[in-house]
Amino acid sequence: MKAAIAVILILWAGLSRVQAYGLNELLGIPLWNSESLWNDTAKDTAQRLDLEGTANGAGEFYRRSFYGQRNVLGVKLYAMDLYCNEGRVQRVVLGFLNQADLVNAVGYSNSKLVDLDKNLRQDEGTARTKLIQRLGQPVVEDTTEIWSWNGHLFRLRRDSQSLTLSIEKGQYSPTRATDGKIYEQDQKRTDLSSNVRRTSSGDVYIDDIPPISQGDRGFCVPAAWEKYLRYYGLSFNVYELADKGSTNIFGSLWMPFADRVSGKLTPYGYKVQYVAGRPWEFETLKTYVDQGMPLLWARTPSCLRNGSCATGHAPRNCPPHRATPALPQR
Repeated sequence: MKAAIAVILILWAGLSRVQAYGLNELLGIPLWNSESLWNDTAKDTAQRLDLEGTANGAGEFYRRSFYGQRNVLGVKLYAMDLYCNEGRVQRVVLGFLNQADLVNAVGYSNSKLVDLDKNLRQDEGTARTKLIQRLGQPVVEDTTEIWSWNGHLFRLRRDSQSLTLSIEKGQYSPTRATDGKIYEQDQKRTDLSSNVRRTSSGDVYIDDIPPISQGDRGFCVPAAWEKYLRYYGLSFNVYELADKGSTNIFGSLWMPFADRVSGKLTPYGYKVQYVAGRPWEFETLKTYVDQGMPLLWARTPSCLRNGSCATGHAPRNCPPHRATPALPQR
């Protein structure tokens, strides 16, 4: 009886390994080194995938652009983003066809933007078929199809301008709390003041802001917001934010972007608040920094045309339009 049990356990472990390596074969990238991606170190995984990145505090971020020159799930891959925390992998986002990266792709032409929706649907169908063959039928939530395997969630999402596959830690549960899926590290950040650092020279700064790279594309506004929201524990990625904020190939209009994103944050207890009064004055900024609350600083188009604003200061002839910095408030 003991021998029979031992044989069963060995076979089961072997099948588990085959599944993990089978997923590497399915995706066409060496993502898994064991049965669980979450056991791998950030640096080893980044090196295995040939990604470059940086760290700030416990947060690490690695990425690479592929410009459509590599295939994953039978469709062109344009970028890969690796999110890590405390030295461990936390999330992987594979960026397939999308409006921003398409402009930099080899063989780009304006006609490809005209056919973007048709091509997004076609690539979604190809990737979906591959995933179903390996993982079975997905659960559908709005514009996202979800597969669950061995502590991993595969989220295939198509919106008006991008197709992405996000691989996250977790198991799908139809009875889970509606706000449980968007928080990094399974918790919201509450004690923000603990991130404030004061040096012996008198400098005061906010530490542990997650690093993010926009890449070589017009994602400066969505990337800034992604970094900012991840600081609060919210795990929106840059593709979702670009879609929610109506970013196009030329970039984003910061105030319409903030207003649109604010509406998406409401279900999670946050809202965007514009700093009133004279937000460029030191005493105003100090109030928020002392609380561990970063500010998103934007400049008006007229300010951008004024070379004196390039330093980041706000001279008298170039005041912010309305109250410029924005921040989520509970």
